[in-house]
Amino acid sequence: MKSFSASEYQAKHSETPRKDGLTNREFTLARVRRFQEADQNLKEACAELGIEKPVMMC
Repeated sequence: MKSFSASEYQAKHSETPRKDGLTNREFTLARVRRFQEADQNLKEACAELGIEKPVMMC
């Protein structure tokens, strides 16, 4: 019986294309990028209004 390796599983599934054509890794990086952009936009809006930026958590 073959032993289960999390790194092998992750490597296999990180390169598996999704229905939208992105790999899981690309999809995750896109989500992180959108979160960072939203955080930056919030920071800029709060600075314009002169209020403290709330802490966003993933």
